[in-house]
Amino acid sequence: MIDLNKFITCTDNLQFKEVSAGALLGKFNDGITPEHASFQLLLLSESGSIPEHSHPDKEEFQYVISGKGEVSIAGRRASVQAGSIIFIPPEIKHSIRNTEKDQMKVMEVYAK
Repeated sequence: MIDLNKFITCTDNLQFKEVSAGALLGKFNDGITPEHASFQLLLLSESGSIPEHSHPDKEEFQYVISGKGEVSIAGRRASVQAGSIIFIPPEIKHSIRNTEKDQMKVMEVYAK
């Protein structure tokens, strides 16, 4: 079982160079080191965003836990909210941003 209280936070000066002001990523900190998948928690404050980028060798799922925002996938924009599930294939440029004053919380799962 995954305990969200056991996440550690990372900033852009550690591992996540694509993180902008107002965004915070967390990685699970429990000695888990899977070979083909990873799991992160993304917290976006008001106007927080992850700029357009792609992952050459990973599929990505995003599940919006709370808040509202906008995603862009291959140049197409869509509004998302709590309960939205987003799939991003490898090599596809994408971004996400919070469009509300309340924090946006997004679970991200990556798989090779």
